[in-house]
Amino acid sequence: MANDEIKIGRQNILIVDDMLPNRKILERIISGMGHTPILASSGKEALTLLEEGAKPSLILLDISMPDMDGFELCRILKADVYCRDIPVVFISAFSGIEDVVKGFELGGVDYICKPFVPAEVSVRVTNHLHIFAMQKEREVYNHRLNKLIDEQAVQLENEKRKVLFALAKLNAKLNTHIVDNAENEQHNCRILAQSMQLSSRYEQIISNTFIEDIELAAPLHNIGMIAISKAIIDRYYGGTLSEDEFALYKEHTTMGAEIINEMEPDCAHNEFYGMVIDMAKFHHENWDGTGFPMGLKGEEIPLSARIIRIVKSLEGYVAGDKLSLDEAINVMMNYRGTKYDPEIFDIFCKVKNRFRL
Repeated sequence: MANDEIKIGRQNILIVDDMLPNRKILERIISGMGHTPILASSGKEALTLLEEGAKPSLILLDISMPDMDGFELCRILKADVYCRDIPVVFISAFSGIEDVVKGFELGGVDYICKPFVPAEVSVRVTNHLHIFAMQKEREVYNHRLNKLIDEQAVQLENEKRKVLFALAKLNAKLNTHIVDNAENEQHNCRILAQSMQLSSRYEQIISNTFIEDIELAAPLHNIGMIAISKAIIDRYYGGTLSEDEFALYKEHTTMGAEIINEMEPDCAHNEFYGMVIDMAKFHHENWDGTGFPMGLKGEEIPLSARIIRIVKSLEGYVAGDKLSLDEAINVMMNYRGTKYDPEIFDIFCKVKNRFRL
């Protein structure tokens, strides 16, 4: 973008020089350019002005000053998050290559040599003010662009989740054997995960994000059932499936994972969708390795799948088989260490009265 395309307006220029004549000359030049000079006779005074709220768009900084030289002041400024982006133009009576290199290494953008040539000072100041203005304009643009991208990403994420939950609701309506009680599933998964988090075994494993994700993901674990025919599902719950039909029924686990993966191909970098896939694919795995689809055993089974395995079983016994809470727990106790992770099951039993049924 050309300089004349940006209107920089009146800017504050901080002049730091211990010699009064030099400050006066630069003050006249800067004022004549239509900008506001801010004068400091030392590095310490310059820092005080900045701490008190001075906001220069450019700093003209003398190198040779007592107590704190220009290099040291520049080093301090570039280490400060509020000052590091302000361009620094060094002022020197010498033009030795070592000073020039050191100044650039410290973050300086240019040099002005003494004695001052007003036209040179004016051109260098104007150029760096334009560069600074362009950087600020670019920062504003990038901030707005990133905000827009973030908003669109959130909107897309929300839309994808709406589709998934709509599929889960449709799945429950089409298959009467699936208990449509998403709120209870979410509540019970959250209660169990929170209780596990309080134990020494899981306090470093289960984070607050994990609890939030499993609560949201719980209703999606059976989403693959939408791909299985109602006749096969009916016969499964009636206990009349043939071996071939049971093989078809078991495919709802892998199909559920495929549905989620189609919705979010980058599941490996998204903890929520990764958890949904784990729960959809592995919620029929058993602790002793006798489950499906992969026959995983023990801690090979993802933690979220071990949790939903217990929560869903309780729901099935109470809502499906019409057992009381205590009756359901007594039946489930027979499968501690076979179907269910024994440690999680013990925690589950301790907080059973907090579950919604």
